[in-house]
Amino acid sequence: MFLSKNDKSFLTIDMVFPIIVLGLLPWDFYFGGFMKQKVITYYLRGVCIALALLGLLFFGGFTIYAFNSDSALAGYVKNSLVFLWVNALLCYAILFQFWKVVIEIGRDNSFSKENASSFKKMGFFAGLMSIQYVIRGITSFFKKGSSLVHTRVPHGEALYEEAASLSGGSNAVELLYAFGMAVIMVLFLIICFALSKLILNAYELKQENDLTI
Repeated sequence: MFLSKNDKSFLTIDMVFPIIVLGLLPWDFYFGGFMKQKVITYYLRGVCIALALLGLLFFGGFTIYAFNSDSALAGYVKNSLVFLWVNALLCYAILFQFWKVVIEIGRDNSFSKENASSFKKMGFFAGLMSIQYVIRGITSFFKKGSSLVHTRVPHGEALYEEAASLSGGSNAVELLYAFGMAVIMVLFLIICFALSKLILNAYELKQENDLTI
Protein backbone atom coordinates (compact mmCIF):
# COMPACT_ATOMS: atom_id res chain seq x y z
CA MET A 1 0.00 0.00 0.00
CA PHE A 2 2.76 2.44 0.97
CA LEU A 3 5.68 1.16 -1.13
CA SER A 4 5.95 0.23 -4.78
CA LYS A 5 7.18 -3.27 -5.65
CA ASN A 6 10.57 -1.88 -6.64
CA ASP A 7 11.00 -0.06 -3.34
CA LYS A 8 10.02 -3.18 -1.40
CA SER A 9 12.52 -5.25 -3.40
CA PHE A 10 15.36 -2.85 -2.66
CA LEU A 11 14.54 -2.57 1.05
CA THR A 12 14.46 -6.36 1.31
CA ILE A 13 17.74 -6.92 -0.55
CA ASP A 14 19.42 -3.98 1.19
CA MET A 15 19.24 -5.72 4.57
CA VAL A 16 20.25 -9.21 3.38
CA PHE A 17 24.04 -8.90 3.35
CA PRO A 18 24.50 -7.23 6.78
CA ILE A 19 22.16 -9.76 8.40
CA ILE A 20 24.01 -12.67 6.77
CA VAL A 21 27.32 -11.31 8.05
CA LEU A 22 26.03 -10.71 11.57
CA GLY A 23 24.26 -14.05 11.69
CA LEU A 24 27.27 -16.14 10.70
CA LEU A 25 29.97 -14.48 12.77
CA PRO A 26 29.39 -16.10 16.19
CA TRP A 27 29.10 -19.72 14.92
CA ASP A 28 32.47 -20.82 16.26
CA PHE A 29 31.32 -20.01 19.80
CA TYR A 30 28.03 -21.86 19.45
CA PHE A 31 29.33 -25.03 17.81
CA GLY A 32 32.91 -25.13 19.07
CA GLY A 33 32.22 -28.03 21.43
CA PHE A 34 30.89 -30.27 18.68
CA MET A 35 33.57 -29.99 16.00
CA LYS A 36 37.30 -30.38 15.94
CA GLN A 37 39.13 -27.08 16.10
CA LYS A 38 40.86 -27.46 12.73
CA VAL A 39 37.57 -28.30 11.02
CA ILE A 40 36.01 -25.21 12.57
CA THR A 41 38.90 -23.07 11.36
CA TYR A 42 38.69 -24.31 7.77
CA TYR A 43 34.91 -23.97 7.78
CA LEU A 44 34.99 -20.40 9.09
CA ARG A 45 37.67 -19.40 6.58
CA GLY A 46 35.41 -20.74 3.85
CA VAL A 47 32.48 -18.75 5.27
CA CYS A 48 34.58 -15.56 5.30
CA ILE A 49 35.69 -16.05 1.69
CA ALA A 50 32.15 -16.88 0.57
CA LEU A 51 30.77 -13.77 2.30
CA ALA A 52 33.48 -11.60 0.75
CA LEU A 53 32.57 -12.88 -2.73
CA LEU A 54 28.85 -12.57 -2.01
CA GLY A 55 29.37 -8.98 -0.91
CA LEU A 56 31.31 -8.19 -4.07
CA LEU A 57 28.49 -9.59 -6.20
CA PHE A 58 25.84 -7.84 -4.12
CA PHE A 59 27.33 -4.33 -3.96
CA GLY A 60 29.04 -4.49 -7.35
CA GLY A 61 25.96 -5.91 -9.04
CA PHE A 62 23.70 -3.18 -7.68
CA THR A 63 26.17 -0.50 -8.71
CA ILE A 64 26.36 -1.80 -12.28
CA TYR A 65 22.57 -2.13 -12.37
CA ALA A 66 22.11 1.45 -11.17
CA PHE A 67 24.11 2.84 -14.09
CA ASN A 68 22.72 0.53 -16.78
CA SER A 69 18.98 0.76 -16.23
CA ASP A 70 16.34 3.46 -16.46
CA SER A 71 13.95 1.82 -14.01
CA ALA A 72 12.69 3.45 -10.83
CA LEU A 73 14.60 0.91 -8.76
CA ALA A 74 17.85 1.78 -10.57
CA GLY A 75 17.28 5.45 -9.81
CA TYR A 76 16.63 4.65 -6.17
CA VAL A 77 19.83 2.61 -5.96
CA LYS A 78 21.83 5.34 -7.68
CA ASN A 79 20.64 7.87 -5.11
CA SER A 80 21.69 5.45 -2.34
CA LEU A 81 25.15 4.52 -3.67
CA VAL A 82 27.05 6.48 -1.01
CA PHE A 83 25.09 4.72 1.75
CA LEU A 84 25.48 1.39 -0.06
CA TRP A 85 29.27 1.56 -0.31
CA VAL A 86 29.82 2.96 3.17
CA ASN A 87 27.73 0.01 4.32
CA ALA A 88 29.91 -2.28 2.20
CA LEU A 89 33.15 -0.96 3.70
CA LEU A 90 31.83 -1.42 7.24
CA CYS A 91 30.66 -4.96 6.44
CA TYR A 92 34.10 -5.82 5.06
CA ALA A 93 35.76 -4.23 8.09
CA ILE A 94 33.70 -6.52 10.35
CA LEU A 95 34.53 -9.50 8.14
CA PHE A 96 38.26 -8.70 8.25
CA GLN A 97 38.22 -8.56 12.04
CA PHE A 98 36.42 -11.89 12.15
CA TRP A 99 39.03 -13.35 9.79
CA LYS A 100 41.65 -12.35 12.37
CA VAL A 101 39.63 -14.16 15.05
CA VAL A 102 39.55 -17.29 12.88
CA ILE A 103 43.34 -17.11 12.45
CA GLU A 104 43.79 -17.00 16.23
CA ILE A 105 41.42 -19.95 16.67
CA GLY A 106 43.57 -21.91 14.22
CA ARG A 107 46.60 -21.11 16.37
CA ASP A 108 44.79 -22.51 19.44
CA ASN A 109 44.74 -18.98 20.84
CA SER A 110 41.00 -18.36 21.11
CA PHE A 111 41.18 -16.56 24.45
CA SER A 112 43.64 -13.81 23.64
CA LYS A 113 43.99 -10.05 23.71
CA GLU A 114 43.95 -10.09 19.91
CA ASN A 115 40.50 -11.70 19.75
CA ALA A 116 39.18 -9.42 22.47
CA SER A 117 40.38 -6.44 20.45
CA SER A 118 38.90 -7.82 17.22
CA PHE A 119 35.44 -8.26 18.74
CA LYS A 120 35.62 -4.78 20.23
CA LYS A 121 36.41 -3.35 16.79
CA MET A 122 33.53 -5.34 15.26
CA GLY A 123 31.21 -3.74 17.80
CA PHE A 124 32.59 -0.32 16.94
CA PHE A 125 31.95 -0.85 13.22
CA ALA A 126 28.43 -2.11 13.99
CA GLY A 127 27.86 1.09 15.96
CA LEU A 128 28.88 3.14 12.93
CA MET A 129 26.45 1.14 10.79
CA SER A 130 23.69 1.82 13.32
CA ILE A 131 24.39 5.57 13.19
CA GLN A 132 24.39 5.43 9.39
CA TYR A 133 20.98 3.75 9.32
CA VAL A 134 19.56 6.34 11.71
CA ILE A 135 20.88 9.19 9.54
CA ARG A 136 19.52 7.52 6.41
CA GLY A 137 16.10 7.01 7.97
CA ILE A 138 15.82 10.61 9.13
CA THR A 139 17.02 12.11 5.84
CA SER A 140 14.73 9.82 3.81
CA PHE A 141 11.74 10.75 5.96
CA PHE A 142 12.20 14.49 5.47
CA LYS A 143 13.40 14.32 1.87
CA LYS A 144 10.71 15.67 -0.43
CA GLY A 145 9.79 13.66 -3.47
CA SER A 146 11.56 10.47 -2.36
CA SER A 147 8.37 8.47 -2.80
CA LEU A 148 7.87 9.44 -6.44
CA VAL A 149 7.97 6.71 -9.06
CA HIS A 150 8.83 7.37 -12.73
CA THR A 151 6.61 5.58 -15.22
CA ARG A 152 6.57 5.73 -19.04
CA VAL A 153 3.32 6.81 -20.67
CA PRO A 154 1.99 4.03 -22.96
CA HIS A 155 1.11 6.42 -25.85
CA GLY A 156 4.01 8.85 -25.76
CA GLU A 157 7.64 9.41 -24.87
CA ALA A 158 7.05 11.77 -21.97
CA LEU A 159 7.61 10.69 -18.40
CA TYR A 160 5.24 11.56 -15.63
CA GLU A 161 5.49 11.17 -11.88
CA GLU A 162 2.89 9.59 -9.69
CA ALA A 163 3.01 9.61 -5.91
CA ALA A 164 3.50 6.21 -4.30
CA SER A 165 1.67 7.41 -1.20
CA LEU A 166 -0.69 10.32 -0.66
CA SER A 167 0.07 10.52 3.07
CA GLY A 168 3.83 10.07 2.97
CA GLY A 169 3.47 6.47 4.13
CA SER A 170 6.41 5.35 1.97
CA ASN A 171 8.80 7.57 3.88
CA ALA A 172 7.34 6.41 7.21
CA VAL A 173 7.90 2.76 6.31
CA GLU A 174 11.46 3.48 5.20
CA LEU A 175 12.08 5.30 8.49
CA LEU A 176 10.83 2.30 10.48
CA TYR A 177 12.99 -0.02 8.37
CA ALA A 178 16.11 2.10 8.93
CA PHE A 179 15.55 2.28 12.68
CA GLY A 180 14.87 -1.47 12.78
CA MET A 181 18.23 -2.12 11.13
CA ALA A 182 19.86 0.34 13.54
CA VAL A 183 18.48 -1.66 16.48
CA ILE A 184 19.88 -4.89 14.99
CA MET A 185 23.31 -3.26 14.72
CA VAL A 186 23.13 -2.03 18.32
CA LEU A 187 22.28 -5.56 19.48
CA PHE A 188 25.26 -6.89 17.53
CA LEU A 189 27.43 -4.19 19.10
CA ILE A 190 26.36 -5.32 22.59
CA ILE A 191 27.09 -8.97 21.73
CA CYS A 192 30.54 -8.10 20.39
CA PHE A 193 31.45 -6.00 23.41
CA ALA A 194 30.21 -8.74 25.75
CA LEU A 195 32.28 -11.36 23.89
CA SER A 196 35.29 -9.04 23.97
CA LYS A 197 35.00 -8.66 27.74
CA LEU A 198 34.42 -12.40 28.21
CA ILE A 199 37.47 -13.32 26.12
CA LEU A 200 39.64 -10.76 27.90
CA ASN A 201 38.57 -12.10 31.33
CA ALA A 202 39.30 -15.67 30.21
CA TYR A 203 42.71 -14.58 28.91
CA GLU A 204 43.59 -12.89 32.22
CA LEU A 205 42.41 -15.93 34.18
CA LYS A 206 44.53 -18.18 31.98
CA GLN A 207 47.56 -15.96 32.54
CA GLU A 208 47.04 -16.10 36.33
CA ASN A 209 46.79 -19.91 36.21
CA ASP A 210 49.96 -20.16 34.13
CA LEU A 211 51.82 -17.98 36.64
CA THR A 212 50.51 -20.07 39.54
CA ILE A 213 51.71 -23.28 37.94
